[in-house]
Amino acid sequence: PLSRQYPTGRDHNRFNILKGDWYADVFFDKTLSVDMHTCCLIIYNSEFMFTKPLVTKSQVPLGAEIFSRRVGMPERLTSDNAPEFCQRKCSWLKWFQRNGNGIDLRYTPPG
Repeated sequence: PLSRQYPTGRDHNRFNILKGDWYADVFFDKTLSVDMHTCCLIIYNSEFMFTKPLVTKSQVPLGAEIFSRRVGMPERLTSDNAPEFCQRKCSWLKWFQRNGNGIDLRYTPPG
């Protein structure tokens, strides 16, 4: 059958779709945690908040992957203009372009 030849036809069923506006940011702290975490990824909306401790900010795409697998894929995701979110070849953009299925990524204006 065609479903065996074209496995990408069911990609929209891979993740739960989270309705509404979601927001993402990275929080940095001056002190290290016991597990040597220096920052954390925060993804939230008006009813739910997900945090993932990170050793470095280069692990932000890992946090996005864990959020998508555990909670779901947001319909609209707004973040600030930090380099880990909006650089041209950043892994965050690659993750959502590859797995997002039409996710609306938005950025706050600088300033």
